[in-house]
Amino acid sequence: MRAAAVICEYNPFHFGHLKQLEALKGEYDAVIGVMSGDAVQRGEAAIADKYVRARAAVENGLDAVFSLPFPHCCASASDFARAGVYVAASLGADALAFGVEDDFARVERAFAVVGAPGFSDALDTLIRREKTLSYPKAVGRLAGAETAALLQKPNNILAVEYLRALRELRAPLRAAPVPRDGTLASSSSLRALLFDSGRDAFLRALPEGSRRVYGALDGAAFPRDTERLSRALLLLLRGGRADLSGLYGTGGGLGERMVRAAAEADSLSALVARCRSAGFTDARVRRAALAVLLDIRREAVRRLPAYTLLLAMNATGRAWLRTRRPSLPVVTKPARAAAAGEAAAAAFGAETRAEALLALAAPQPQRGDSCRRTPFVCGARPSGGTEQEYDF
Repeated sequence: MRAAAVICEYNPFHFGHLKQLEALKGEYDAVIGVMSGDAVQRGEAAIADKYVRARAAVENGLDAVFSLPFPHCCASASDFARAGVYVAASLGADALAFGVEDDFARVERAFAVVGAPGFSDALDTLIRREKTLSYPKAVGRLAGAETAALLQKPNNILAVEYLRALRELRAPLRAAPVPRDGTLASSSSLRALLFDSGRDAFLRALPEGSRRVYGALDGAAFPRDTERLSRALLLLLRGGRADLSGLYGTGGGLGERMVRAAAEADSLSALVARCRSAGFTDARVRRAALAVLLDIRREAVRRLPAYTLLLAMNATGRAWLRTRRPSLPVVTKPARAAAAGEAAAAAFGAETRAEALLALAAPQPQRGDSCRRTPFVCGARPSGGTEQEYDF
């Protein structure tokens, strides 16, 4: 069985994801997701925990969902891509599928420029020398306006980083670009709809499988909003309780800038606004804030993932997994993380602690025990005739 892997967040799974999935189903026997955990790449808590989002994906036809574990799920594009490619390759996927916003030949040409030896060092040197120069302008200065414009689009940025990771890891995955349909609502627009217009409007904009899963959620647990963690963050920054040395993403003066901003800010969004500059995008500040909250160390992100959680699957995904021998531990319950070795056990412990804090971003604080759940299996029915979750 040939499988394509998609590195994803599904925050939430929407019609654009469904269109991508349908395109891949025409070429591959199975499509699997390597999905962010309870925190996402933008430096925010996901609107629902990873098991909820994985179930929605499988209900819409994805064959299996594995986790991109903490802290890699809330890292910069390059670190996020590297970890995701590693997990996909370790699981035994045949191809890496990803969305692109321009013709893929143009993306490949851009990668030939920015992926050339020495380009990253030259870019870092330029940005350090001219501190008010934004990243796009710095890229434009070195690579030209066309490349800079192409790399202002988020899917193209990730596509370039996936190509870089495939090369650096020598991953045996074929690149499988899928053109993005810009007419369909994006994840960010759907989240804005949820927070601005409410659950009913949000549900009407989702595919049936997502609508069914999100519609059944308790209002006490959904949606999560990182703003609810503002006081905890400000406590750490104002009280000097955060050891910023070695924290991921706080270099270049951002950590000190956050401490100064925290003295006046009354929320996370206000802190982000006070720290924003040409060199510090909102996403970078939010990732740094999450690093403060969750004690994310640079070395933890630099290390490759030590395990992946199996979150959900259907019969096709289960059949595919039986044909593979993953080189990375696939965890279905805490005892298996402990048995997978010291590195996996330590990383799983860190994810469990982060998950407990992120559960406080719910409308009413939750227990934060999703790492102790077992995978959801779509179509598995006990004698009562209803779907069940069970272990492997």
